[in-house]
Amino acid sequence: ASSAVADITELSIEFIDEAGNPTTELLEGDEARVRMFRYNPFYDPNTAESFTITLQTLRSGDVESVTLTETGPNTSIFEGSISMQVGGGGGNDGILSTMTSGSPEYLPEEVTAFFGEPRATARVLGARMPFFDAYGRETASYAAGESVRVRVVDHNVNQPETRDTVPVTVTSNGGGDTEPL
Repeated sequence: ASSAVADITELSIEFIDEAGNPTTELLEGDEARVRMFRYNPFYDPNTAESFTITLQTLRSGDVESVTLTETGPNTSIFEGSISMQVGGGGGNDGILSTMTSGSPEYLPEEVTAFFGEPRATARVLGARMPFFDAYGRETASYAAGESVRVRVVDHNVNQPETRDTVPVTVTSNGGGDTEPL
């Protein structure tokens, strides 16, 4: 016979992406989305409760409060979000200000979410550029002769009502071939 042991906590917190999946990366100019699980047998089972948590940035030093609302009555799952912007801003203005160190030694921003303990931390990236296969799934490899598909997500260069373009160059792993897209 075998056995397993697991810690059971009444509180956990994580950042989530736009699809609701856990993530450790956020994008500048997007939203910081947070999910918290908090078990409490004394909640009203007929009401969606809410909690206020704190988000704090490492480099810009911004501190913001975010209200998380239960996803339904008696679920013990709470979600909420706050818009992020690059550059300065005042604390508790409802927008999480982020800042990177810039060049030549780029140091990314980090955001920490907390409601006491535990805490969740995510890196803030300027952009994301995943590769896709022919079916639209993210991939890390291609067969020889297969078309390379790339999606650039960069909220800093997004111009509403305009089709934006971004120059991208793809280089093979061994460095033998470089192609612009």
